[in-house]
Parts: sequence; C-alpha cells; structure tokens
Amino acid sequence: MTVLKKTSTFFIGKLETAFLRWGSFVSLHPYHIILTTIILTALCSLGFLNFRMEQKANLLWIPEESEYNINTDWLDNNFEKNTRDELVVFEAENILTPDSLKYIYQVHQAVVSAEIDGKIFSDICAKLP
Repeated sequence: MTVLKKTSTFFIGKLETAFLRWGSFVSLHPYHIILTTIILTALCSLGFLNFRMEQKANLLWIPEESEYNINTDWLDNNFEKNTRDELVVFEAENILTPDSLKYIYQVHQAVVSAEIDGKIFSDICAKLP
C-alpha cells in the first residue's frame, strides 16, 4: 500500500468512527441535542440586536471621524437639498408594445408641458450635466 492510500484509509476510518459516535450520542440524547442547538442559535442571534443597515456609502468605507464626513455633516445640517427626485414606473404585460410606448410618451409630454405660475418644466427642474 502506498503512503497516500494508508493516509486516506486512516482519515476515513477516523471520520467514520467519529460520526458513528456522534450519531450514537444524538440517538441516545435527542432532547439534550435539540435544546443545546436552540440555545446556541439563540445566543448567536443576540448579535442581531445591535444590527443596523447603513445607507450612506461614506459611512461604510470612510472612518466616521474623518474630515470628509465631518464636512459632509456640516453641509447637510446647514444647507438643505433643494432638489427632489421623482420616478414614474409603468407596468404592463409587455411595456415595449406600441400602445404602451405611446402612453408613456403622452405622460412625458403632459409632464414637460406642465406650467405652474408661468414657469414650464425646463425652468423648474434641474438639468442633467
């Protein structure tokens, strides 16, 4: 027998023995195993009490006390954002049919031709760079 074959046979034998013992233990003490797994899962889940989602990329990748974050906080507190994003979602069986595209164009034309206090869409809305 080669060395690799002996080594493989040794490890497989040890693994089979270990799983046989574990299976025997579980079958003799099922309630203890169930209770232990529930307790371990509950203990490991305690970390979710401190879990929070972060939406701002600068807080994910840059230290919180960095000059960039301090300046960004100051800007956010002292200058309000004067733009607001709007989104229109169209839903249809197939949105690329001519009827659907005509309807989308009609909505677009209605929005672009809207006039408020003598101002038209291009006067009110920000332009993309």
